[in-house]
Amino acid sequence: MDRYFNVLDADQNGAIDINELKIWIERSYRSNDKTRAEEKLRSCDENSDGYLSFEEHLQCTFGLSSEELVHRVDPNLETIVRAAKAEQVRFNGVDKNRDWKLSLSELMLFLSPQHYPSMADVELQVGLTRYDNNHDGIVTLDEFLSTSGTQNSNELDDLVDQFIKLDKNHDNRLTVDELKQWLFPNISSMAAIEAKSIFSVVDADNDGKISTLELRSRASAFAHKTFTLYPGTLPEEF
Repeated sequence: MDRYFNVLDADQNGAIDINELKIWIERSYRSNDKTRAEEKLRSCDENSDGYLSFEEHLQCTFGLSSEELVHRVDPNLETIVRAAKAEQVRFNGVDKNRDWKLSLSELMLFLSPQHYPSMADVELQVGLTRYDNNHDGIVTLDEFLSTSGTQNSNELDDLVDQFIKLDKNHDNRLTVDELKQWLFPNISSMAAIEAKSIFSVVDADNDGKISTLELRSRASAFAHKTFTLYPGTLPEEF
């Protein structure tokens, strides 16, 4: 536990403040990105060249060929094809050197775009590709619902509720700004919210700092919460 405390106490002043915890959480978001990208390459790099082409991703993930993506004949594939086309936009956005394949570092951005602020504009285009059927730069409720591919009334009701929450100005359409906040939430804000949640469990005297004693006394609760949110980040003693 002391070893873990020292990792979180970045300035080594004997206490963990909420900003130190927030920074650690933000860093932890990205902790498994490389492993995930390596696993993707092992699974989908058909020609074993150390890169992932879009054709390899398309076949491995969706079971589609490039030709089927353009000339689909099965109407039941509509939702899958739309999702695949959206991922093609993301793929092209990550492939900065235009070599039509992703290296390991590019694949990390492709698989976990929400962890990298540089991907914000790309993700907006991904969202518009997926939801904006008539390409007018906004998403109506009908477009929002049709993309889901579900006919389940409960699921549709949930989607309507989600649309209403996203539609901040209540004009029955989602603008680029409204979409951007949903498609690419601020990673620092998310980390701050989670740090506050952890502090509410561990900071027993509510002084805005976590002492060694507090961390020890709340070890089980702290370990459970952090392991649930960030598996693989706890030391072996847990």
